[in-house]
Amino acid sequence: MLSTRFDPVQDVEVLTGLPGNPVDAFMPPEAAERSSVISKIAMDATKSIVNPLRSACLPRHDVMEKVREGWARYGTGSSVGAGA
Repeated sequence: MLSTRFDPVQDVEVLTGLPGNPVDAFMPPEAAERSSVISKIAMDATKSIVNPLRSACLPRHDVMEKVREGWARYGTGSSVGAGA
């Protein structure tokens, strides 16, 4: 979802001066024994209700049908999703 609902310029907040916690995987081992501060980021990738996402971009219906008809030849054991 980050590729469709996230703009790094406006959707990232850097949080600094947070109290550290010894169970935090990013806390350096030497800092785990004493009180320390760390930084984190918050990313907003929520779905917008003001600017809804566009419909999925799919090939033309005739192209999708041709792929479905020949799918067994491709040998992947999967099928193609619904087309337009």
